[in-house]
Amino acid sequence: MKNVSYASGGLISTNISTGDIIKQNLLRVYDNSTNKYQAVENDTIGDYLTKSDGWLVLGDRSEESQSLSKVFYFESFPVSIKFSYLVSEIAQMLNHYPIIHIDWDKVTIELHTWALNNSISDFDLRSAILTDQLYDFVVKDDL
Repeated sequence: MKNVSYASGGLISTNISTGDIIKQNLLRVYDNSTNKYQAVENDTIGDYLTKSDGWLVLGDRSEESQSLSKVFYFESFPVSIKFSYLVSEIAQMLNHYPIIHIDWDKVTIELHTWALNNSISDFDLRSAILTDQLYDFVVKDDL
């Protein structure tokens, strides 16, 4: 069994399927949520950003409208599309939808919570972690 660390922390096992990893992590998100979006304080967002790799806050931190954004790079357009599709599957399961921009060799993910006036919620931080895990899995396993 081989374990791989991902950018946002933790380990994933590479001898299980992508679907199993997504399912395990989605269950953790649901188990730890109240199904109500909770706004995240700027200090918490800042703490997350120092631990993450490449996520940025868009918008003015003094305003309510903010989002998390990250660009993911791939070797080809088909891999970019596969990654985007898998992100959309996670979004569908969580009922929490990112903005996805697809370019030939890159995908930009933008996360914010519409229900909280486009601010960053706990679901956005959890979605960012799941997206990082998915990216590491897709890139390392060349899906």
